[in-house]
Amino acid sequence: MIFVLFFAVSIMLLASIAIFKNDIIAPSCLLCGGFWFATICGCIYNSSWNFTNFKEFWLIAMGLICFIVGASFIQAYDNGKYTYRNCTIELTPIYITRGRLFIYFIWQLLILILMFLALIKNVGLSNGIAEAISIYYEANKTGDLVYSSGITNIMLILSTSGTFLLVFVMMHNIGCGCKNDILIYLNVSMGCISSLLNGTRTAFFMYAIACAIVFLGEKNIKSKWRGNIDFNTMVKIIIFIVALMVFFNIIAFYQGRTLTTMSVLDVFVTYLGAPLKNLELYISENHTSNSIFGGGTFYNTYTWIYEKTGVASFNVPKLNEYRFLNGKGLGNVYTIFLPLYSDFGIIGSSLVMGIIGGISQKIYDKVKNVVTCNETNFWLIVYSYVGFALLFSFFSNKYFEMVIARAMVYFVVGLWMFDLFFFRIRLKNSFAIEIKKLTKKRKTN
Repeated sequence: MIFVLFFAVSIMLLASIAIFKNDIIAPSCLLCGGFWFATICGCIYNSSWNFTNFKEFWLIAMGLICFIVGASFIQAYDNGKYTYRNCTIELTPIYITRGRLFIYFIWQLLILILMFLALIKNVGLSNGIAEAISIYYEANKTGDLVYSSGITNIMLILSTSGTFLLVFVMMHNIGCGCKNDILIYLNVSMGCISSLLNGTRTAFFMYAIACAIVFLGEKNIKSKWRGNIDFNTMVKIIIFIVALMVFFNIIAFYQGRTLTTMSVLDVFVTYLGAPLKNLELYISENHTSNSIFGGGTFYNTYTWIYEKTGVASFNVPKLNEYRFLNGKGLGNVYTIFLPLYSDFGIIGSSLVMGIIGGISQKIYDKVKNVVTCNETNFWLIVYSYVGFALLFSFFSNKYFEMVIARAMVYFVVGLWMFDLFFFRIRLKNSFAIEIKKLTKKRKTN
């Protein structure tokens, strides 16, 4: 089955590249690209995992097809409104004063200190930082933390938006051929380090994928949206993927999450391919749907409501249990399709995928339509966030955890706050504050 799925996903990926004019960061290309890599890994491990359930094939194939159709429909509609393909845009460097960058560095340093304080209070550092992070991660996952700071959590959430904004500025200036202030690199690095201290790797990969999306997005802008696939770009993408593999294992080592019984390549292949096997195992079992609408799909949202209100109907069960196969761990991630299948079945999942395909394409079309040449491109930053959720949909339910969720509200609010801090707020005489208005420049022929 997995080889048939690989062939089908390959066709859909090629179709997406053709439909969206060689633009590999278009929503459909990101989604299909993630599943393409996952099916390759599934093929490599098929002798051990033995994919046999064709229901999974139809679930994924129909979902991807509907996503492409939804995105294509929105693109066709927007093509009649926008004239971005005939526009010339000159990108100019974006500068942030060293004073503001230094203040933000102090903010990041404070977050780092608070994270270390949380590690010390919960675990201690007597056995080393890697062991401490590993134990902290497991305790956080099971809800057994002794100490948790709400202020630290809020600062971390806001830091995500600030780091995304600085990632955009960094990649924008690199694309313009200009040097970045060393404090920009330090702040982005601090954001990555702080996000790794809780034992997860999601934020680190978010920032890495955001770098790639901003780089290719601005390349599209400079080329009048003629596509971004060429030999040099593909070589850079391959180097980027290899670098991610290396960092994946380095991070796992320093987080105390390495597996001595598996090679570096085996760990990476399992990481990418296991969600497909977990999904098949779930589909092959008899499960009942949640009593509340979209209980699995909107699990994070319902859990948050339950914690705030105590209403029992919002206390939905968690679907993604940790699984083993032949004595080896597969993890507890099942792709975006597990909650969709549990809540809506194959047909309903396909309809939902078509809807989020249209939503994602609409956001991407906003990137094409409006460019602030000497200011931050708000829509490109937002899309770099959404693009990660699409690319990692092969892994877990990122889209409904990050985009159609309260996390998106936090992200946008944080982005607005740091945009004010870095670019809009100006001190006048007698310490009066002036807020510079955001002006959006539409592209002209």
